[in-house]
Amino acid sequence: MADATRSPHSDERVLVAHATKHGSTREVADVIATTLKSRGLRVDLKAAPECTTLDGYGAVVLGGALYMGHRHKDARQFLLRHHAALATIPFAVLAMGPKDLEPPLSRGPQQLDLALKARM
Repeated sequence: MADATRSPHSDERVLVAHATKHGSTREVADVIATTLKSRGLRVDLKAAPECTTLDGYGAVVLGGALYMGHRHKDARQFLLRHHAALATIPFAVLAMGPKDLEPPLSRGPQQLDLALKARM
């Protein structure tokens, strides 16, 4: 019987990449990587600039902060570098935003939508 917690790509590795300024995004990426490993997946946790290829990965999670309406530079470069490959495998994004939900800082969801549209 198949394990429902495993993805169709469970025989391949999952990349959890992070782009962080102060380390909080890396901490969240580490929790995600640990959770995926606990589900039986093979996971690599790497800083976004270290990811030169996505060969061998069955899925990718990219974490990055949003600063003043823009993705972290390393996350932007990751998306540009791997645009074609990301269109062919499961891909998830996590975005760390401002601590404060008062306007104009509460635009996190809109910032993420714009950031992802720029990927296409």
